[in-house]
Amino acid sequence: SDMRAAESQVSDLLARRPQMAEPIARALAERRANLASITEGLDAEARRRRMESDSSDLFKKMKAFFKL
Repeated sequence: SDMRAAESQVSDLLARRPQMAEPIARALAERRANLASITEGLDAEARRRRMESDSSDLFKKMKAFFKL
């Protein structure tokens, strides 16, 4: 499936360059925080806190999932 292929590609990338996990997590968290600011009406400070929290959580999950 496309999802499995994408997972394999990300896994290969992170195996070669594990330092990319943090910027990827940060970018995903920023997208989620921006969406939340629209759908939940978050102000700039709440959006920043959400992004920091989500970024940390996503990074930890990526490390565990991809065994980094």
